[in-house]
Amino acid sequence: MLELAPQLAASFLRELVASTRPLKQFPTMGRVHPDLEDENIREIIHRDYRIAYAIERDDVFILSVLHGAMDVRTRIRRQLGDP
Repeated sequence: MLELAPQLAASFLRELVASTRPLKQFPTMGRVHPDLEDENIREIIHRDYRIAYAIERDDVFILSVLHGAMDVRTRIRRQLGDP
């Protein structure tokens, strides 16, 4: 099983990246991040992972990819420089 780990990780990463591609054309497709209540901070879900992103003008920036069981609010606020 361990010898499959790199291939499984690479496959998952490809899926993850593919799930974010539509954001370029449809940046508001994700829901407003429920923990932050900011129209420009949104998230999409891929499997058990929450992909948080920020919209700034015509750009989309991925802020984090976290397992849904993690304390997402604290992690995102730290990423944004909030205490």
